[in-house]
Amino acid sequence: NRGDIAFYDSEDKTYYFGESKKDYHALKSTLESEYNKTKKLSEIVLKELDYKYPAKFFAIFKGTSEEARKILDNSDFDFVVIVNDAKNVTLGVIERLWNI
Repeated sequence: NRGDIAFYDSEDKTYYFGESKKDYHALKSTLESEYNKTKKLSEIVLKELDYKYPAKFFAIFKGTSEEARKILDNSDFDFVVIVNDAKNVTLGVIERLWNI
């Protein structure tokens, strides 16, 4: 089992690895293993690229910003993308707040 999503952003020269789930509850119940799957995928890709690029990890699911915060509080994902499936689908990105 490997992560669901991987892409390279040429603007920030970063690889992004993500895991998608139907909703908050599906992600919450397997949170640690989902993060580990994205980490495993990143290791495969980045090793092939001689570790020349940074990586960020994310989860995506249908949910609320409050649920996204809970995922960030209980995982090592860098950010969470939430989907609102109203008539017009919208995405929200909730990032980890780092204490500096």
